[in-house]
Amino acid sequence: MICSRAASLVVIFASGLIAASAPFTRASAAEEAADLDPVIRRFSSIQRKGLGTSRLSRELAPRHIKAWREAAAQGDPDAQFLYGQCLLLGAAVDEAPEEAAKWFDEASRRGHALAMIRLAWCFQEGSGVAKSDVRAFELLRDASARGDSRAMNELFVCYNYGRGVTQDDPTAQMWLARSHDLGCELGTANLGWCHLLGIGMERNAGRGVDLLKVAAEAGAPFAMRHLGACYEDGVGVSMDLPRAVAWYRKAADAGDVESSARLGICHLAGFGVPRDPEKGIGLIRKAAEEGNPFAMAHLGHAYIDGSGVDRDPSKAEEWLTKAARRDDPYGAYWLGMYHERGLGGSRDMAEARAWYQKSADLGLGWGKARIEAMAEAETEASERFLLGPRGRGGDAGARLRRSAAALRREAESDAQDAAARAVRDFSNGSINPLP
Repeated sequence: MICSRAASLVVIFASGLIAASAPFTRASAAEEAADLDPVIRRFSSIQRKGLGTSRLSRELAPRHIKAWREAAAQGDPDAQFLYGQCLLLGAAVDEAPEEAAKWFDEASRRGHALAMIRLAWCFQEGSGVAKSDVRAFELLRDASARGDSRAMNELFVCYNYGRGVTQDDPTAQMWLARSHDLGCELGTANLGWCHLLGIGMERNAGRGVDLLKVAAEAGAPFAMRHLGACYEDGVGVSMDLPRAVAWYRKAADAGDVESSARLGICHLAGFGVPRDPEKGIGLIRKAAEEGNPFAMAHLGHAYIDGSGVDRDPSKAEEWLTKAARRDDPYGAYWLGMYHERGLGGSRDMAEARAWYQKSADLGLGWGKARIEAMAEAETEASERFLLGPRGRGGDAGARLRRSAAALRREAESDAQDAAARAVRDFSNGSINPLP
């Protein structure tokens, strides 16, 4: 499994702590306009499952935004969070990320955990505020101290990556365990991945799959998607392509865009379902147009080999470049292949090597193996030039063959570590995504 890295951020609050405010007593006008408690519970449940909250915000905003705005002005932290959501997303109001961040900050100062998590996302993404990993970490730490299980999962991410804080595997696992114990479905899914791939603990694939099942059955799309991947690849369970397709479909129905792309790949190739290239490429294209880097990479590759579409090198380069620039390792690898083969008209080995290196840095073993193969070919060509035809069968040739075999063994032995590194950057690094 692959993925992307989140951006780094800048401190704008000198103290780094959220100042406490006086408790809020809900105004009668706001009480008459809308009961916010059930709405907040819905948002909290969605966040624990790792779902984006934009769909719910857009569903409720047209009916309630006036009441939320009035209650927010009166100091209600629930309303401040909800009105901030509308401003951030442009739901029933013009999009205004800076104003949204101010309302999240107001609610955060009143101890509103959901607002703290959302404001942390703003700092991480630089949405309405200057980027600051440190400030994002502080907000998540404060929300966790108030017992929010989703914030604890995000603290796991911070310590796991060293984002805003020194990287610390034991502390990362401590916060992840707490998130799981308090019933955060996304925390349970991430704990499953750690067991599955041995991230911060001894590898236990069976336990990992069991935890993914628990989270998937509780409605976490992240877990559904990766449980589908386990059945597709036979990791921790026997390979079962129809079951993989079923989990991808459930995740897609729950709004997980990448699962739609994976379902499309299954239709495109006939994995677990009858082969249907038109349906498959349609699902992949839709996910790519919605901004999913994994889908962009696979749409670009489809234009290279003509799977479900006519071959088109220019469109291949366009989609692969979009994916690679969004840190998708497959996109980077295939873009390297595009330049190495000269699919755009001329070969560019330097550009190819740069993209292969990026894919390797993102955890994809293919990139490392391809760089080594290119180096081996260049060395062999150099030896052949220096030694002449007789050198091909001599000691130099034998050394080259032994070196190539050693490199292949090294690449194979690194495969599991590369997969583990990739998973660290796959989905669980995003704070409250905005699908």
